[in-house]
Amino acid sequence: MNVLHVASFIGNIGDNASHLGFTNLLANNHTPVTISKLEMRKFYRNYKGKDRLSFDQSFIDHANTFDRVVIGGGGFLDYCIPGSQSGTTIDICPTLLPKLTVPTWLTSIGCAPHHPIPKENKPKFIDFLDACLDNKSIKINVRNDGSIRALHNDIGKQYANEITEILDHGFFYKPEVSSGLPVNNYIAVNISEDQIKMQRQSGQSINPEQYYLNLANSLTEIINLTDKNIVLIPHIYSDLLAINNLTNKMNDFDLRNRVTVAPCIQGSVGANYIFSLYNLADLIIGMRFHTNVCGIAMNKPTIGLQALDRVGYLYEHLGLTNRTVLVELNFSSNLVSMILDALHNPSVYAKTGSLPEQQKFTENCYKQFI
Repeated sequence: MNVLHVASFIGNIGDNASHLGFTNLLANNHTPVTISKLEMRKFYRNYKGKDRLSFDQSFIDHANTFDRVVIGGGGFLDYCIPGSQSGTTIDICPTLLPKLTVPTWLTSIGCAPHHPIPKENKPKFIDFLDACLDNKSIKINVRNDGSIRALHNDIGKQYANEITEILDHGFFYKPEVSSGLPVNNYIAVNISEDQIKMQRQSGQSINPEQYYLNLANSLTEIINLTDKNIVLIPHIYSDLLAINNLTNKMNDFDLRNRVTVAPCIQGSVGANYIFSLYNLADLIIGMRFHTNVCGIAMNKPTIGLQALDRVGYLYEHLGLTNRTVLVELNFSSNLVSMILDALHNPSVYAKTGSLPEQQKFTENCYKQFI
């Protein structure tokens, strides 16, 4: 079976973990599969390379030569893209979609915009959804990041009822290597700069100065109260900015003796290395969605830093309430309390909730796809 996979393979390593999980899902069906990749970033409106791609008739013709087409995972249904014909990253004219005859899944995909939405985008997005749902060859599966709730509340329950919620592909990923750093007895921490700038349902903005100060105070207190080391883990180069802003507010002696910064490595190689660092940690604390997805999937004690609603929804969806800390004005004391509780009760924070049942449901969906 020949599958065309359209996704970002040079995004952050969480994307790569998701794509590797997708490969595992297909392999579990015991059907020989050949995957051809198309880089989503070459479809972006701001990409100016000579090899720029477009969701046009030539794409439709190319896609129809495959046995299956997959677009995802990623937040490709966030309908906040200025100038897009669909309002989304999948910048296609809805009138072209009836010509797509190959079974096509928009899957493990996000639809919960965290950026301002141009006023013309919602009608565009509804036209796009109508065209997708009218084509029996196209199926939409949103990931468990709150997208189904956003669709229900913002677009209409009639659309949410036609779309299936499945697990993010990252729940089917395990790192292939067990490489470590020359440090043990550590807490793995992932933070980001971009997510505190995005919109969330509460509408409350996050003050960057207070955000980094709260993080610095929390980690300093954990260093003082425990024997744990701290390993700061970037998923993409922009996370290095967040790490720099954090360490600028920490004690120099602590940084030299108890804090390590993991390397920033991209692609599948980077995903396998970095997620093996998570797998060797005593506790995972993560702001990025896939830090939490893969931490839970690896059955590791995991705490979610909830800057965006999707992290909170992820835990709620699995029945793992009270495992996140809301990033707000003063969150340091809540974070320290939860870290100490997790270190004393690691089995509680390693619970996976309804994950096994939802993995079976998602696997059955892919059996239908194959």
